[in-house]
Formats: sequence, structure tokens, C-alpha cells
Amino acid sequence: RSSAASDVYKRQDLISDDNKISEIQLLKINIEGPEYDLIEHLDRSGTLKNVAEIQVQPHDFTDDCFDRLLTMHRIISKTHDLASSYPFVWDFWVRR
Repeated sequence: RSSAASDVYKRQDLISDDNKISEIQLLKINIEGPEYDLIEHLDRSGTLKNVAEIQVQPHDFTDDCFDRLLTMHRIISKTHDLASSYPFVWDFWVRR
């Protein structure tokens, strides 16, 4: 796991009953590579369903970037519809 994703995981506690934050209106992700790990984490933690809109910039830094992009799309599409996409530039998702 990259340090950028780890920093975001540490802030996961912002979405809790204690902080009275139950929904994120817009999540913009441009973290130069670990976006795939972050989306998987947000899905596993159940947080993804609490995000109304997602803007994510997928990167193609690795040999498996196409597989990771498809996996990320499968994960997000469980709760969101893809509104627009320019592969490896920006994807914009809207919660159903």
C-alpha cells in the first residue's frame, strides 16, 4: 500500500457517527497511483456508498493498469453510474 493511500486511510475516521458526517457530496481522487487501492479500501469499509459523486483520475503507471482500471470500474459501478470517462485522465461517477 502506498503512503498516499495510507494517509487517506488514516482519515477514514472522519466518516463516523461521532463526527456526524454520514455523506460526502464529492470525492475527488488524484493521488498519482494508489487510487486503485483507495477505491478498494472505500468499498471494503462500506464508505463508497456514502459518496454522492466521485471524480477519479486513474493512472497508467504500472503494467497491470488496464486490469486495475477495470476492477475499479466494477467496484464503483456497484453503487454508482459512470457519467463520463476519458480513460486514464478522468472518470466521473454519480451514485444511483
